[in-house]
Amino acid sequence: MITDRAAQEETVSARRERILDAARGVIVREGYVGVSMHAIARAAGVTRPALYAEFGDRDEVFAALLDREKARVVAMAATAAPILSPDTDPADIAVGMAMDGVDIYLDLVLSAPETWQLVLMSGDGLPAAARDRIEHGRAEIRQQIEAAIAAVAALRAREIDAELLSYAVISASETGARLALADGGAQRDAVSRTLRWMVRRMTEAALAMEAE
Repeated sequence: MITDRAAQEETVSARRERILDAARGVIVREGYVGVSMHAIARAAGVTRPALYAEFGDRDEVFAALLDREKARVVAMAATAAPILSPDTDPADIAVGMAMDGVDIYLDLVLSAPETWQLVLMSGDGLPAAARDRIEHGRAEIRQQIEAAIAAVAALRAREIDAELLSYAVISASETGARLALADGGAQRDAVSRTLRWMVRRMTEAALAMEAE
């Protein structure tokens, strides 16, 4: 009985993942406006009753999908970080982290293109609750960047507008990611060179600023 129950739970879990994968694909291809429960069921290869057994409506699908993709993005980011020597000068640490972070970010984006396309696409047609999830995730990442910038600035005894710089970094990174995704990664190296140049200049300029 226990074995049968475990097998049933595994089957339900696998079906749920298949539905979320299908919903993600439909959204990436059609945009949020073009998504319906019928389209999701057809893409997932399940009946509409089976779909509704998992999710009450389209908003529930969006919420579950965005929660899953956010968790995946956070997990990917947690396993990838620049490695620098502990005796490196703080200024070099900041510049190195900024530049290496560009390549780490682009590699993460291209390793799971549909996940990142979903996260980076516009929210036209997205329910307010789902939009809030995306904005909350973006805010968490920006705050982490801000904290890292502020920490390095403190080591250099500099006063930096870490909040403003973090917005600039995330905006440039998301634009670069969209360009890299647009052609299946063919522009990855060109995007990397430009972003590395930008973040190096921004970081060096910020660390060189004198406190007022």
